[in-house]
Amino acid sequence: MRIEKWLSRPVRSIEFVAWDTETTGLENARIVEVSAVRFQNGKIQQVFPPTLVNPGTPIPEEVSAIHGISNQDVEKAKTFSEIFPQFQSFVGDCLLVAHYASFDLQILRRELERNFLSIPPWFCLDTFSLAKFWLPGKSSYRLCELVGKKAIHRALEDSLCVVELFQKILEQAEKQFGGSITLKELLPKGALLEL
Repeated sequence: MRIEKWLSRPVRSIEFVAWDTETTGLENARIVEVSAVRFQNGKIQQVFPPTLVNPGTPIPEEVSAIHGISNQDVEKAKTFSEIFPQFQSFVGDCLLVAHYASFDLQILRRELERNFLSIPPWFCLDTFSLAKFWLPGKSSYRLCELVGKKAIHRALEDSLCVVELFQKILEQAEKQFGGSITLKELLPKGALLEL
């Protein structure tokens, strides 16, 4: 997918996929859950249901305490290579959106490489960078706090929060621009990442 085809389009005309993963931790992390939400103009079009993934390695207790996913939960789940084709089909050629996108993209790229799967030509908007630019002066840029919700740390709930935050950012940007805004106008430096 070439990003140039999206840059001049009004943001509200673009179909995005907000997504999130839960993992075995931070260092050499493996995916244990993935979910996504396809949306356009703030309206949810379709949901990729929360899908548990067998990481092939134990989930540390301290990490399970954060997201609530245990080793028992994933022991009979499909592997990443088994679920990725459905996820890839769901995303299609949409632009991705995630909070702290660099982390999720790094994990996804590592999983693809580990499983000898080709890397899709995906681009991802980072709502953390967008929020820092369009919603300055916040005491915290944690996803849950930016949308006024309790942290749940599950893939679907966080994906839905990303949709909400993205709309909040877009409304602020449109207010400053005095109307409709293109993707290029929305993006500060560092807010668009490539898988």
